[in-house]
Amino acid sequence: MQIVDLSGFSFSGKSALSDLLREIDGIYVPPSDVEFDLIRTSGGIIALHNDLVKCWSPVRSSEAIRRFKHLVNIFSGSNFVRDKLFRAGFNYDLQFPGFSIEAEKYIDSLVEDQWKGEWPYAYENLNKMQIFVRKLLRKLGFSKATEFDIYHSSPTEEEFITKTREFLNLIICDTIDKSSFHTRVVHNALEPFLCGATSPYFPELKQIVVDRDPRDVYLSAKNYSKGGKKGWNATTGNGVLGFIQKYKSMKKNDLHSTNSDNKLRVYFEDLVLNYDESKSEIFRFLGVDENQHKLAKTFFKPQVSKNGVGMWKSAKGDLKIESDMIAKELKQYCIDL
Repeated sequence: MQIVDLSGFSFSGKSALSDLLREIDGIYVPPSDVEFDLIRTSGGIIALHNDLVKCWSPVRSSEAIRRFKHLVNIFSGSNFVRDKLFRAGFNYDLQFPGFSIEAEKYIDSLVEDQWKGEWPYAYENLNKMQIFVRKLLRKLGFSKATEFDIYHSSPTEEEFITKTREFLNLIICDTIDKSSFHTRVVHNALEPFLCGATSPYFPELKQIVVDRDPRDVYLSAKNYSKGGKKGWNATTGNGVLGFIQKYKSMKKNDLHSTNSDNKLRVYFEDLVLNYDESKSEIFRFLGVDENQHKLAKTFFKPQVSKNGVGMWKSAKGDLKIESDMIAKELKQYCIDL
């Protein structure tokens, strides 16, 4: 089964491409807000690879196992009320059936030995109250209150890659009906930059990065509304200057910006304004025949998406000033329309 990762720099218009692929027979596309963060997130598979193989030490490897186990607990969950109340809301067991069980099997397969003992490094994962309670219990005579699980894990590069590939294939590909789908789309499994860092886990994966005029990225994030709160400061940062610096950093680290057999960069503006040409390029990259495009313009409607192109032209007041600042500082990434 072919795996395709769709990624972007946040508010880049990736959902438009997701909707386009949703129209193709044989391609499984999850909801655009369902992302697969287990590889790139802090404490995820890249961090695990580094601490268990590339930069091993007894302390780092043990704590990497602990952090990954904690991460699995956070990412697990389904639609049960208990999970909605006490988990972060990633609901991977709903999106990737059997995730928590297979993730535990995966991490346990990397652990060569495990025991309990005094281990001060584990305290970094506890809050002040948890530390206080453990120390209090120790004072009260519960000697094991300050003991933690300690893990020994030192796989070879080959062992780690093999087990990781098997695990990822199991939860990504084996959780959908292979008789109905030949391609599985994931969102943001890889970063839109430095993608070479994760390629060992997906040797045959194809990645499509969606780019967009940074002025429209900024304005879309500013106009975003959820739960009565307007704006998405994870993207805009502390203001336009912070956004500009963050954008420059991402582009500076974009070391794989040229297209290849496994990576394609498309622009949201092209997808909307040059629909046929852009679509043909994407289909060639994925090996999709036009006859498979059974539901054309059912989900992705270029005429509607035109509202998201050139938003900076109609910006007024402070947004106009901020858009002009972005145009000046990020000139090489802006698109003339």
